[in-house]
Amino acid sequence: MEKTITLNDKKIRMKASAYSALIYRANFGEDIFPAQAKLIGFASSKNFNDINTVDLLQMAWSFAKTADKEVLPFEQWVEEAGDFPVLDILPQIAELITANITSTTKIKNQNAATKK
Repeated sequence: MEKTITLNDKKIRMKASAYSALIYRANFGEDIFPAQAKLIGFASSKNFNDINTVDLLQMAWSFAKTADKEVLPFEQWVEEAGDFPVLDILPQIAELITANITSTTKIKNQNAATKK
């Protein structure tokens, strides 16, 4: 999924794909999925104790880098971004994460999938 977000009156293209996971690991030395799970959990619970702003910044940068290989290195990108309104940006990042981790596979036998 790709979308453009506005950050301090600046349009930033972001794209979530399998390539985002490679960018995240190469630059931050960790798997992207645990950070995604934490951010999705926060987005649904609004429990401020669960948010890690650095995870959000790293995720946003990784999605921006996926959309545009010419994006500045992480620290420079954050510095140029200026204010980073977490509560405004998080829902948009969560939308990208959700689209990226949601299965598009159709269940062939719906009855079997719902039986307990």
